[in-house]
Amino acid sequence: MKVRDSAVKLLESLPPEVTVAQMITGLKALTPPEKDPPPLYEGWRRAVTLAVTIISGVAGVHTILKILQKGFATNADGLSTFFLYYAFWMFAPPTWFFIEYVWLFDPLRGNALRVADFTASQSLAQRIWAALLAFMSVYALLTWKIKF
Repeated sequence: MKVRDSAVKLLESLPPEVTVAQMITGLKALTPPEKDPPPLYEGWRRAVTLAVTIISGVAGVHTILKILQKGFATNADGLSTFFLYYAFWMFAPPTWFFIEYVWLFDPLRGNALRVADFTASQSLAQRIWAALLAFMSVYALLTWKIKF
């Protein structure tokens, strides 16, 4: 009620030539600033997600560099280590997204802004993962002349 009473007093004390924009500016000055939402993760959850983010970023760059340098070894059966990388990138990120959603993220421990932040970060990570997998797929199709 303090803010409302202050706003009423302010409006009553204004001279008639004051514009609506000036009134809005005055009212904004009276409203308390919004609190920042709590971080998505704290403690061990933050450490785990940070570690996974750094490791996956380094692994992604490593994979792209190996593709660009054509640095995949081929064994005696003619199978390339590329397919191990491909299998990893096919299964590891979705598994991590599931683990993060089910066991690490707690949507009840915060507000709607935290949930929106989580959704946005997952969406961005999924797009980066899909781009890497698409890049690897094109490389495989062109290198081994795979036909459908």
